[in-house]
Amino acid sequence: MGDLAPVPTNAIAPAVVLDELLEQVMGDREQLALLVELFLEDLPRRVSELERAIRSGDPEQVRRAAHPMKGACAQLGAEPARQAMCAIEQAGKQRDVAQAEELADTGYAELKRLADTLREALTAGDQP
Repeated sequence: MGDLAPVPTNAIAPAVVLDELLEQVMGDREQLALLVELFLEDLPRRVSELERAIRSGDPEQVRRAAHPMKGACAQLGAEPARQAMCAIEQAGKQRDVAQAEELADTGYAELKRLADTLREALTAGDQP
């Protein structure tokens, strides 16, 4: 998944609220597991796209790379990751690639925290 930063130990908000996520799919654990698996499968490609966009220095590419990740995080109810991707997207809109690059470590850390939480839920029998 690229160069993901370690998860900050002072993270306050949960990466995702699994009970709320289950409510979104009306209690259908199989559907939720599929949604989570698709997200996890697609995440490395999306992170790589964002990394390339930031390296390119093109703010429009940064915006376009961050936008679908923001949407996927919103769909999962993963507010910390959504906020991080939103900030990167906004930096792209403001044509400030340097700011997007500064925000990227936090974004990658939130995505990693989200992915770890989702993987743990899938394997723990807690299945989302």
